[in-house]
Amino acid sequence: MELDQSASADLTQGPLTEELVFRSTILSVSILGGLSTRSLIFGTPLWFGLAHAHHALDQWKKGGKTREAAIRAVLTSCEWRCRAVLGVASDLS
Repeated sequence: MELDQSASADLTQGPLTEELVFRSTILSVSILGGLSTRSLIFGTPLWFGLAHAHHALDQWKKGGKTREAAIRAVLTSCEWRCRAVLGVASDLS
């Protein structure tokens, strides 16, 4: 499967920019708020992940609010958990 330049940018530049802008904003506010280093490492990735939880709700609504749609929504919500874990890993490195 070959992607055109626009699709390629959507898949690479969009998420990278989102990560940098959102996380740097959350980190800045958290530092100014006097949060501990531990909170910065473990808390800010959770906010980033939580910001993506709306995808699960959208998936459930689009699926007709059925049991199957709920299962897909739960699987989709795993995305934000993965983002949070990866965020912690990136903070530790």
